[in-house]
Amino acid sequence: MHYYRLTISYKGTLFFGWQYQTNGKETVMGHLQDALKRIARYENIFILGASRTDTGVHALGQIAKIGLPVKIEPQILARGLNSLLHNDIRIVKCQPSERYFDPINESISKEYHYYFSDLFPSPPHLREIVNFTSTPLDLQLMKKGCELFVGTFDFVNFCRKSCKARSTIRTIISCEIIERSLSPFLSKTYVLKVVGTGFLTQMVRYMAGTLLKLGEHKIGMERLSAYLKSAQDDKPAPKAPAKGLHLFQVNYPDGT
Repeated sequence: MHYYRLTISYKGTLFFGWQYQTNGKETVMGHLQDALKRIARYENIFILGASRTDTGVHALGQIAKIGLPVKIEPQILARGLNSLLHNDIRIVKCQPSERYFDPINESISKEYHYYFSDLFPSPPHLREIVNFTSTPLDLQLMKKGCELFVGTFDFVNFCRKSCKARSTIRTIISCEIIERSLSPFLSKTYVLKVVGTGFLTQMVRYMAGTLLKLGEHKIGMERLSAYLKSAQDDKPAPKAPAKGLHLFQVNYPDGT
């Protein structure tokens, strides 16, 4: 078996997440698997992704390790995959991989971006990748809220209740909101940038949802702080829609 490391970009709007599903639903991994099988002439292949992004979530830097029964030059393999994949999925980098490389357990951090705007009405060409709110946002208060997330906390109130993680304690390295222009027709776009050593199921969406409610003055700093300090709350933290979330990059000790 010959192994490769792929960096994959995709718009997740049409897909039921990254992970392959046996019920026939379209996933990013499912499309990648179909393309690899065609290249491998339907012999056995191997795929392991770094992050199981949810339905409707996008990625700029998803990492996957793949295995093929034939050796192919990385650039040729990337071109071949891109010619077979759905138009909303692209291989942006392909390189040889060590046999024992583990894209999940060897990562030292992941960076997620959540794009949002309070511009109304919203431009239609960005509605699938940006969460537009109809309520003006207090950006300065949201930035102060970001500071509370930095550190090691029990994020039990910031994950789906069905989450099966052995521990809900996670470390956030940085959390900030910056202005980011995505279009010459849209000046008020913001991105919540979160870097952590690991994340729970839908954790960044709960963090973004809480900060958006804070910016709308529907909750206060005390409530945000309580979510981080208390045990599981009967009323979970607000969750933002999936469409604004992007897996930006996965970081490894070797810098790749």
